[in-house]
Amino acid sequence: MKLWIFAISFVGLSLLWVNMATADNSATITVEFNTKATRIRPSYREGGTHVSVAIVLETTGAVSETLSTTGPRPYNFVKTRVLGQRDGRVTVRVVNANTIERVADFRTHILRIVARVNGKSCTASVSFQLKPGQKEYESYSTELGTSAIFSSIRAVDPTCSIR
Repeated sequence: MKLWIFAISFVGLSLLWVNMATADNSATITVEFNTKATRIRPSYREGGTHVSVAIVLETTGAVSETLSTTGPRPYNFVKTRVLGQRDGRVTVRVVNANTIERVADFRTHILRIVARVNGKSCTASVSFQLKPGQKEYESYSTELGTSAIFSSIRAVDPTCSIR
C-alpha cells in the first residue's frame, strides 16, 4: 500500500514539477499569510503574526521546507521530508497535477495549507480547523515564546509564489 501511495505521489509530483521546474531541477512554492488570533490563556490578547512557508520540491521526491514567523519570539525551522509520508505531525502531499497540500496535525486542531499551481503562478488557501470535541486552539505564541490557548485563529490574506 505504501509503495502504491508513493507511486501516485511521485507521478503527481512529476506533473506538478514539470509546470514549475527551474534550472537547478527544483521548484519552490512559498505561501505567506497573516494570522488573526485571540489568546485567552495565560493572558488575554488579540493579535497575530506573519507566517511564511517555503516548500522546495525536488525531483527525487524529497520536500524541504522552511517555516518562519514574525514576533518578539519567532518560530523558525527547516526540515526535509519525504513527499506523502507523515513526519511527526506534518504531511506534505501532492493532491493532483496542480495542487500540493501541507497538513499539520496538532493536538487541538489541523492547520491545512493548499497551494494550487497554474503555470508559473499559484494561489493558496489556509485553514485552522478545530478537531471534534475541541473548543479552543493550543498553539505557539510568538509573543510569549511558548504554547498558549486561543479562542480563535484564522489566516488572513494568503499569497502564493513560485520560483
